[in-house]
Amino acid sequence: MTGAAADVLLLTGLTREREANRIRAKILDREHGMDAKRDASLGRQRHLIVVATQTLEVGADIDAEYLVTEACGVRALTQRLGRLNRLGRYEHAQAVYVHLPPPKLRRGGKPHGGDSDTWPVYGSEAAGVLKRLQDACGDEGTGTVELSPRRVAEVLGPPNDVPGRAPEVLPGILWEWTKTTTPPDGEAPVEPYFSGIAGPQYSVSLIWRVHVPQEGQRLWPRATDREAVEVPIGEVRDVLGDNDLCRLTSDGHTVEATSVSDLRPGDQVILPTDRGLLDAFGWNPTASDPVVDVSLFGRGLPLDARAIKRLCGVGLGGLIDTALGINDEDEDIDQAEQDEAVKEILTVVKAASTPPGWDQSDWTDFIGTLTPQVVEARKEVPRLRTKSHSDGTLETVSGVVAGASVSAPADLSIVGWDQPSRFRRLSDRFGPWGLALLEAILIRSDHAVSAGASLALERPR
Repeated sequence: MTGAAADVLLLTGLTREREANRIRAKILDREHGMDAKRDASLGRQRHLIVVATQTLEVGADIDAEYLVTEACGVRALTQRLGRLNRLGRYEHAQAVYVHLPPPKLRRGGKPHGGDSDTWPVYGSEAAGVLKRLQDACGDEGTGTVELSPRRVAEVLGPPNDVPGRAPEVLPGILWEWTKTTTPPDGEAPVEPYFSGIAGPQYSVSLIWRVHVPQEGQRLWPRATDREAVEVPIGEVRDVLGDNDLCRLTSDGHTVEATSVSDLRPGDQVILPTDRGLLDAFGWNPTASDPVVDVSLFGRGLPLDARAIKRLCGVGLGGLIDTALGINDEDEDIDQAEQDEAVKEILTVVKAASTPPGWDQSDWTDFIGTLTPQVVEARKEVPRLRTKSHSDGTLETVSGVVAGASVSAPADLSIVGWDQPSRFRRLSDRFGPWGLALLEAILIRSDHAVSAGASLALERPR
């Protein structure tokens, strides 16, 4: 395979879930990827090079033939070596450890932390790892160390990383975080409890949508973590310059106008999809292609001319106003005219070409599920529902928990007004950690049942 072309993949913490899942699928491909279960006897037509941060280290069952790693701590190096020749099938497997001085601060000055032997994330432990590797080379000076699973612990020794200081989680602070209502002003930030007091990462969430609401309006669908990318706030300010922005208020739903200079860590910023800044590998300040609005999958189509133009590049003239019964001449538009306008909108959208960034199959599935049912909600953009939300759903689900009968609306479009009091009772009974455990069990059970249903549908008769 000398001189063969290579596929290069990039996976970092700045990659959105949609794109990250596609990259992982290529990495774990049984034929062309580096899945540990891949048949080692299969020849490769192209090399596969994966450039990744610790995002790939956790839970990835991969078996690489070569590894190049930057300076890191004992735990991280051991973890990464576990992805090299994982099953002992590649006698030629080799790792290269690249040790460079710690980077300087962004605006010059002393290296990270003010110590010449301190690296981001790994602190001073990276210098200790280098010393142990050099000692293991012996007097031969070959620069090669044998690090088989039997020897890695002996050579690297025990980790000596020191956990950072973190503030105490007090009952009052914990209750503020567990509430699902609007966060109170002055709520304690969560970053110091995860990142420590010394060096929290200050970032904002970027979310791309075809429809960006006006100030005071609500974002639809609601923002989710899987569509967001966490970007350092300083980098966002540099890239967006003096442009005005939209961000979500503390209720996580309503939009307000803001300026780049007024951004705060933890803000959720809504960007129009035609703003770019995201490519197939994640956050990219130089990217200009439209971004896929992943919130639309299974949710519906915003009835907004600008949004539809961003989505698929078609103009609808006055069709949307007619579909919504809006007339500048104060003349009534009967239901038949509205229905006809909706049908025409669907015809135009379904005839549009596959939008940039969308897979043809995803686009076909999306437009195929759209229905002529118009939904209008207060302070939200009107939209056409999809078949999946037209979430046949039973009105309620019920059961017996710890001897008590409970019920809740099954349709997520119905507001469960007794939810806050039920949440308080469960929190008092099980505590925040117990309730979080129960929710995790419920989510995993739901995933298992859903997967079983999918398998049952695919099983040949």
